[in-house]
Amino acid sequence: MKVVKGWHFPDNDGLLSKQVKGHYPDTRYQQEALEKAYEQIRQVSSFDMAIDVGANVGLHSIRFSTKFKNVISFEPSSSNFECLKVNVQGYDNIKTFKSALGKEEGELELRLPSSSNNYGAFSFKDFAKSKEDLLKELVPVVKLDEFMLAPSFIKIDTQGFEVEVVTGGIETIKKHRPVILAEADRKQIQQLHNLLAPIGYKLTWFGSKDKVFSPVHLR
Repeated sequence: MKVVKGWHFPDNDGLLSKQVKGHYPDTRYQQEALEKAYEQIRQVSSFDMAIDVGANVGLHSIRFSTKFKNVISFEPSSSNFECLKVNVQGYDNIKTFKSALGKEEGELELRLPSSSNNYGAFSFKDFAKSKEDLLKELVPVVKLDEFMLAPSFIKIDTQGFEVEVVTGGIETIKKHRPVILAEADRKQIQQLHNLLAPIGYKLTWFGSKDKVFSPVHLR
């Protein structure tokens, strides 16, 4: 574990740590996407609970803690989770879980090329056919619906596993109608649309990687 401007990162991370511009706890990492999501929350909900899925080392979770009453953070990678725990110390409204979220409970292998310096790129789907040496970790996967949470916002950055996260939390989403910020490529956008449109959601902001889905009807 290393310290960059007061933030704790895995020793071998050389990418995400460069995104930190200010000293801990300040950061503007992916700030535009967050602001677009916040605009939607102000219209349809309140800042009661944020769920950070793929929390990494907590760059988003700590910012969420200043806007939301409660923050629930999920991070499956051991190296990232250890940094997350240190970074969120002292933030009593953040609760962390060392787990992935998916469409069914079980265990999956998390992978990353051992040569990679991007510790935000751990993935269940990527690198399966890679001929490189891989960092591998078997991690627990749980369904969001099992937690009986009442989120007003869900951020999902899970390197291709976003559709599975939403599928496993669809009842929670139906009931509480949170704004959703998800990293999604073209195929995933269509899959997320197919899941969310029937329960009253639409795509309200389209960034280069991040997408905001919002409930259509005001509360």
